[in-house]
Amino acid sequence: MPIKDERRAAIAILLRVNTSSTTPVSPPTLNHFLQSSWVNEGTLEIFYIKRAINPKDRWSGHVAFPGGRCEPGESDLQTAQRETKEEIGIDLSNTERFAYLGRLRDRIASTRIRVAPLVFLKLDNEPLQFNLRPSEVSSGLWVPITYFESKNIVLKQKRVSIKNIWNNNLLHYLVPISEKLKIDAFYFPTVILPINEESMVLNKPSVLKKDMDWYELWGLTLMVTREVLETFGCDVWHWNARSFFDVLYQDWNLKRFALFSLLVISISVFVLV
Repeated sequence: MPIKDERRAAIAILLRVNTSSTTPVSPPTLNHFLQSSWVNEGTLEIFYIKRAINPKDRWSGHVAFPGGRCEPGESDLQTAQRETKEEIGIDLSNTERFAYLGRLRDRIASTRIRVAPLVFLKLDNEPLQFNLRPSEVSSGLWVPITYFESKNIVLKQKRVSIKNIWNNNLLHYLVPISEKLKIDAFYFPTVILPINEESMVLNKPSVLKKDMDWYELWGLTLMVTREVLETFGCDVWHWNARSFFDVLYQDWNLKRFALFSLLVISISVFVLV
């Protein structure tokens, strides 16, 4: 059923079991899939895309899930299926190959758009025929969920300019003040994803070297990933991931800036009244 909300988007979290089995199997139901021997022997993986470089795109070059804005009259499920087919050429509405498992809780993006994460599972062990749209997607990557629990996981803090974060809302008026106080960025928890030729999906082999330089998982995509992993019982608390408000209040410079901004706003309100 379509949801009446003009500022909505939907993303598709695509899961597969990567197995060495070469026997083509197409289980007709989810129960048959769960009872298949090759499923128990394989590794559960999650699929990410890397957005194409575009100076006009706010999310240029970011790691993300396939998805986009809802069109009038569309349900979140229809949006996720349409956007996935447009961006990577995979038809998630094909119930013989994919099962819709359900949805995670909605997230609010920094652009104030409500994002609905929907989870899909690939039911067979046959290769997928991807067709990436070059104007939107530069590459794709399968990542085993075991990586997120392993000791080999690579964590860092990603520096994001305050100007980039506040550029599209009322807080952009505070950017000059933050620059004078030499507070010019926030730092967000980031996971560096493991990359190899077997796990990558490319339209052009020449893209491989460029995209292998970095695959940073952070922001909303990282938060959704964490919820997926927790749903499967994975222990990801060792990430020490901090939310936006944690970052704001744990850093003394940002504390000072927040208090100063509150003082400026209070004085402005008092003067206007």
